[in-house]
Amino acid sequence: MVNKKKRQERKMKHFIKENKGLAIYSFLMVFATYGIKLFNNTYAIDTMHLMTNYRGYLKHWVSIGRPGLVALKLLTYNYVNVYFLNLLAIIFFAIATILLCYYVDLSTKQIYNKKYLYIIPSIFPTSQLFSEQFYFVLQNFEFSLGICLVILSLIAIYHIPNKIFKLFGFLLLAFTLTMYQSFFVFACTLILFKILMALYFAQLNDLKISFKDYAFKIGHFILLAISSLVLSQLMAMLAKKVLNVESSYLDNMILWGKRPLIDSINDIKDYAKELFFPQVGDTFFTPLFLICVLLLVIVLINMSYLKRKNVFFIFITLLGILITPLMFTILGGKRPAIRGEVPNFPAVLALLLIFIMIYWGYNFVLKHLLIGIVIFFTFIQVRETTNLEYSEYLTAEEDLRTAEMITNNIYSMEIENPESYKLLMYGNRSPRNVSNIKGETNGVSLFEFMPNSVHTSLNTLLYMKTFGLNFNDPTPEDFEKHKALQAEMNVWPSKDSIRVVDDCIVVNLSK
Repeated sequence: MVNKKKRQERKMKHFIKENKGLAIYSFLMVFATYGIKLFNNTYAIDTMHLMTNYRGYLKHWVSIGRPGLVALKLLTYNYVNVYFLNLLAIIFFAIATILLCYYVDLSTKQIYNKKYLYIIPSIFPTSQLFSEQFYFVLQNFEFSLGICLVILSLIAIYHIPNKIFKLFGFLLLAFTLTMYQSFFVFACTLILFKILMALYFAQLNDLKISFKDYAFKIGHFILLAISSLVLSQLMAMLAKKVLNVESSYLDNMILWGKRPLIDSINDIKDYAKELFFPQVGDTFFTPLFLICVLLLVIVLINMSYLKRKNVFFIFITLLGILITPLMFTILGGKRPAIRGEVPNFPAVLALLLIFIMIYWGYNFVLKHLLIGIVIFFTFIQVRETTNLEYSEYLTAEEDLRTAEMITNNIYSMEIENPESYKLLMYGNRSPRNVSNIKGETNGVSLFEFMPNSVHTSLNTLLYMKTFGLNFNDPTPEDFEKHKALQAEMNVWPSKDSIRVVDDCIVVNLSK
C-alpha cells in the first residue's frame, strides 16, 4: 500500500518537474486575475455576518447542507482575517488549477502534446463566473481547497489501485459534496471527461467498445455519483441532528410544482439561450461555449466520415458533459445563481477545448486556429474578470465612504449619545463610481441590497459595526411606523435627509 502511494506521489512530482512552466503559468494567471484581492479589504454581506455572529452563521451553513464547509472553517476558526483568507484562496486556487491539469494528464494516457495543458490555466481560473463566487470572501479559501479535494478524490478512486485509497477517495468525495452542491456537477464532468478520453484512446487503437463495456463505465459513474451524493446527505443530516439545527436546505431551491409549469420551462429555455447565445457585452458568458459545440459537431462529423469506432458512445458522453451546466436549472425549475456554475462551467470549456485540440492537433491550420481562439478568449476573460474585481473594490470603497459620511452627518447634528438610537434607512443608493459593473452580487452596493425594507438598515448597521460604528437595530415595526417620512424628506446628502424621530435616526437614501 505504501509503495503504491509513493508511486502516485512520484508520478505527481514527475508531472510538476516536467511541467514547471505550466505550474508557473497557472500561478501567474491566477495572481494576475485576482491579485487585487491581496491589496484591499473588500468583503461581502455574508462575511459581515460571520464577523459579527460566527457561531450563528456556522449553524446557518449546517442548516443549508454545508457541514463540510463548517468543518474546514476550523482551520481559521473564530477570526475573520480578510487578507489571510484571500491569500489562501489565491494560492489554493492556483494549486487546484495545476491539479486539474494533472487529472487531465492522467485521463489522457499521455497521448497528446503536453503544451495543450496550457489551455486549462488560460480558460479555467480566468472565467468571469469565479468573480461572483469570490465575492464571498468568507468562503474563498474553503471553496478553492474544496476544488483541490474533489480532484484528489477522483485521482484516488480512478488512479490508485489500492482499495483503501479508493475508499478514502469515495469518502473524501462525499465530504466535498457537503461543502458546495456545485461540486457534485463538477465531479460528474470530470468523470465523464475520463470516460470520453478512454473512448477516444480506444478509437485511436482501433478498438471497438461494446455496449456492455460502455454501459459498465456509465453504470459505474452513475453508481459513484448517486452513492456519494446519498452519503453526503446522510452526513449533512447527521450534522443537523447532532447540532440540533433545523433544515432549510430545500427552501426555494426547487420550484417545480410551486408555480406554473410554463414559468419553469421558460426559465430553462432562457438560461440555455444565455449559455449558448449570450448577448454582446454579457457580463459572464461569451460565445466560447457555442464555438466549442460547433467544433465538436465538426469533430463528430469527421469521425463518422472516416468511419472511426465508438463515435456514438463519444457523442453520448459529450452530450452528458454539455448538459451539466444546465443541471441545476433543470432540477430546480428556475434560473440558478451564477456562482452555482463554478467550478463546473469553466472546467467544461477547458476540457472540451483540450479534447478538440487533441483531436485536431495533427492539422497545422486547425491547431493554430484553436490556439488563436484560446488566446483571444483568455484575453477577454482576464480583462472582464479583472474589471469585475476592480469594480467590486471601488464599490466597497464607495460604501465605506458613504457609511462614514452618514455617520459624520449624524454626529454633526449634536444628538446626545447617538449610538443609543436606532438607525433607519429608506430607499436605496446605487454606486456612483464610473468603474461600476453590475453582476448578481458583484458591484452591487450594500445600500441597494433588499431595498425598501428594514434589511437595508440591518445590513448597513452590520457593516458599520465591523469597523466600530455602532447604532441600535430597527425592527420591521419601526420601518412601517416611519415609512411616510420618506415622501417628506429630501434625498441624502441634501439637507433634511436625516431626521430624529422618537428613538430612531431616519435617513432617506432615495424617493
